[in-house]
Amino acid sequence: MNTWIAVLVMAVPLTLAFLLLGQEDEGCMAPEALLQATPESILTPCDQNNLGDLYYYGDGVTKDHEEALKWFRLAADQGYHDAQHNMGEMYFNGQAVTRDYAEAYMWLSLASEDHGRLGKAAEAFRDRLFTLLTPEQIAEAEAGAAAWVPVTTP
Repeated sequence: MNTWIAVLVMAVPLTLAFLLLGQEDEGCMAPEALLQATPESILTPCDQNNLGDLYYYGDGVTKDHEEALKWFRLAADQGYHDAQHNMGEMYFNGQAVTRDYAEAYMWLSLASEDHGRLGKAAEAFRDRLFTLLTPEQIAEAEAGAAAWVPVTTP
C-alpha cells in the first residue's frame, strides 16, 4: 500500500508540471483538424502526438488509451520528445501496456534529452523512478536509451 501512495504522490505533481510546461507545437494541426483528418494524412510527429493526446484525454473523441498509445509510439519512435514523455507516463501508469517502471525510465531518459522545460520535467520524473528500480533495471533502461535509434516514417 505504501508503494502505491508513493507512486501517486510522485506521479500527480509531475504530470501536472508536464501539462503546464508542455512542448511548443508550432506548425501542428489544430485539434479540430486532427479529428477530421484521415489517419494516413497525419504524418508529422507533432500531429501524431497531439492526436494521441486527444485520445488519451477523450477530448472530442471517446477516451481510448490503446489508440493514444498507438499515436504516441509513432511520434516517439521518430524522436519526438513530448511523445517519449507520454510513453514513459503510460508505462509508469500501466495504461494500455503492462506497468513497467524500467520501460518508463527508458522513455523518460529519451525525453530528457530535450533541452527545454520538457526535458527538465522528464528528467525529474525519471529520477524519481530510482526508488522503484533495482540498479540492474536502471542499467538495462539506460542501455536501452543509449542504443535507441529514431525511425522515419513514409
